Formats: sequence, C-alpha cells, structure tokens
Amino acid sequence: MGVAKRAGVGIAAAALAVGLGQAFAQTPQPLGLAGRWTMIPSKSHFAEGVTGPAPQAADLDVTKDDGAALAWTLVERDGLVVAASEFGDTPLNGQASNIVVDGVFAPVTVTRSGPHAVDLVSRLGDGASQSIRLELREPGVLTVDEKLTSPNGKTATQHLEFARARG
Repeated sequence: MGVAKRAGVGIAAAALAVGLGQAFAQTPQPLGLAGRWTMIPSKSHFAEGVTGPAPQAADLDVTKDDGAALAWTLVERDGLVVAASEFGDTPLNGQASNIVVDGVFAPVTVTRSGPHAVDLVSRLGDGASQSIRLELREPGVLTVDEKLTSPNGKTATQHLEFARARG
C-alpha cells in the first residue's frame, strides 16, 4: 500500500472515530432521577407566608428520565388529604411546554443545567413566577430549590429535600 493510500485510510479512520465520538457526546444521558422519592420534612423549608402551610408529606414519582425529557408526578399530602399536585412531561431543551398544577395548566420551560440537574421556569398569567432547580446531589438525595415571585414582585425561597424511596 502506498503512502498516499495509508494516509487516506488513516484520515478516514480518524474521521470515523471523531464522528462516532461526537454522536455519543450528543446522545443525552439520563439525569438519574427515575423512581420514587419521599420528602424529608426535617430537611425541607417552606415559604408558608406565600404557599400556605407546609405539607406533612410529599412523594415525587419520576416516570421518564431519558436525558431528553422528564415526566413526573408530585403529590403533597396533609394526612389523607391531597394538599397539592403537579404533573409534567416536558423536554429538557427549553422548549415551551405545560405542566398541570392543582388542576390548572401552567406554562413552563425546562432546561438541563448539569449532568444531574434541571432548571424549571414557569410564569403565570397573573404575573407570578417560579424558578426551580432540581438536582441529584448524591445517589439517594434529590434537592428542589425554588424561588417564588408574587405578582407584586415579592420573592420567597423554599428548599425541599427528597430521599429515594426503598422497595
């Protein structure tokens, strides 16, 4: 084989390797959030002046985590009464979508902000908004940090911590 052919084969092999590497790098990886999570009340802090009384319990079920989209159900409870609920199935690319909060559609964008984190932004028609960072801090601990802004511009923050449910 001549020098020119060897160089051509080498360049083709290098181009193929680079192409495969780029394809793999562009394949979104799951966040690691799939499964059921249970709120740890002692490590969670609520802005009760804005949101009302803190729930006694909360469960977060992440049913889709494929790296490109996230689907979840959040149910907050006071004893046997559902205090709040949220359902979402959104892409992680910042595309406008809707979630359902307490039976009402809310516009939302969700953007991947790290290997195990997403940022969610929702603006409501009355001028209120919320910004949420959902992050897997360690294999069994999920944090939800939320900034709430009321229609009059007042802000409040909340921190919720969840443990991966066993069994």
